[in-house]
Amino acid sequence: PFGALFPISVEDGAGPVWNNEAVVAFTPGEDPHRWTKGRSLVGRTTGAIVNALCDWVVSEFTPSHPGYQLFDVLDAPQAGGATRTWVSACVCDTFVHASLRQLPSLGAHFTSQQPLYRNYVPLISPSAPERVDLSSAAERAALNGYYSALLELVTRGLGARTLPQLLHWLAERLEYVYIH
Repeated sequence: PFGALFPISVEDGAGPVWNNEAVVAFTPGEDPHRWTKGRSLVGRTTGAIVNALCDWVVSEFTPSHPGYQLFDVLDAPQAGGATRTWVSACVCDTFVHASLRQLPSLGAHFTSQQPLYRNYVPLISPSAPERVDLSSAAERAALNGYYSALLELVTRGLGARTLPQLLHWLAERLEYVYIH
């Protein structure tokens, strides 16, 4: 979790140091031993459509999704409808869903109508998050103090907890949350 979910370090002069760069890599074929759960055949396509999808990933998806971001920040506990999304997550499922929305416009046809599911880790905020001004020494110090304390809590609390248990444990101990 360090680097993407939590900073790898906190530097006094600069702020938290992250290692959350997102990378999309295409490889021919699949390793059936690596992906044993959650696979669903939704259709078949041509090489030309796959190449067009690769072009879309490079020109549109990757520039707008430069880093891993686990959390959606919503104004209500349920997604959809009138719920506002303040911050959108960027995880593997984000890429899959965006690709599946893009493929029909490239000429792909789906044969499955089976619903596809994804994991969500929403944080709920009644108002839009406020941007931290890292050029302000006071705001940077508050941010660094927060992440230093958070890293100490996580190091002590990680143990054998699952991610939902860890987030619940942290929520009981934190007054507010910074989202990178």
